Amino acid sequence: MQDLLISIFYDIDDFSKEYDQYLKISLLIENTESKYEFPKSSMCLSEVISIVVHFHLSNFRTFKAYYIECIQ
Repeated sequence: MQDLLISIFYDIDDFSKEYDQYLKISLLIENTESKYEFPKSSMCLSEVISIVVHFHLSNFRTFKAYYIECIQ
């Protein structure tokens, strides 16, 4: 089960790196000064998406049970 999570993470992480490069090239930047700064996260986006995808592939009924048994 953990091998599946690791392979999901690698695939999503590779995709997110390429997607970030694509966004830097294709998006127009209007203003670099933001009125609101988002808080710094301890997990990267690919880690969060990997956990959610792995939850949907597992047999758990609730995310709380999945998180307690598999992630913690």
